[in-house]
Amino acid sequence: MSHIGSALTLAEKKLVVHVKHYFDREKKLSLKNNKDICVDNPARRAAQATNLSEVTVWRIMAEYNKNKTLSSPVPKGSSPYAVNDCVKTICQDIIRSYNIRREHLSLRFLVGILNDEFGITVARETLRRSLYRWKILHGSACRVGPS
Repeated sequence: MSHIGSALTLAEKKLVVHVKHYFDREKKLSLKNNKDICVDNPARRAAQATNLSEVTVWRIMAEYNKNKTLSSPVPKGSSPYAVNDCVKTICQDIIRSYNIRREHLSLRFLVGILNDEFGITVARETLRRSLYRWKILHGSACRVGPS
């Protein structure tokens, strides 16, 4: 269960808590029965049993003792995109209908349609970046004047 550099799952944290509680109970019982078994440091024994560091066991136990619950690991990576993926199909349908009718559709007009008809508020540049990411727009758009 060695997790160098990666977060522990909720199940693994629960396992550490249960092992630590087991060693705590074992220490109390050995003190009552006056046995000569070495049960001095339950955190160290829990760390050895789970192949984690003693500091990791301390941190997990501190979190557990603070709230009596354990939190799942925080997801790594970038935050979710500002524009939901369901907007992609709406934009594709709008662009397709304007292309079929051979009408011009600007990005500003598309933002207005999304806001008025669908109640989706999105900034123009955010939508532009999303359309490029979804490969709906490509290349650079520039106006060509009459020659």
